Amino acid sequence: MFGHVNQPTQQKLLHGVRHSLKSGDWFIGEVYSKAQLAYATGGPDNLDMLYDPRDFLEIFQQDHLLHFFVGEVERHEGQLHQGKSHVIQFAIQIRK
Repeated sequence: MFGHVNQPTQQKLLHGVRHSLKSGDWFIGEVYSKAQLAYATGGPDNLDMLYDPRDFLEIFQQDHLLHFFVGEVERHEGQLHQGKSHVIQFAIQIRK
């Protein structure tokens, strides 16, 4: 899914995902970080629509972060996503 939404909607989305999952369920994904704007290799060109890793750490602080990576990856996914990108990857197991 594409999660290119503004900051207030990101907060609602992440809280909504956490609330909708049961204990033991997983939330797995990858989004562009705010640092991606400088790379210009894909994703939104609006800083407000990119993610801050601190939001994940705050919202999912009581959960198990099996994988949480913030950094550079190479992407070759069609014309609009080519080259070095800056992402947030996560595999979070919900604990309630």
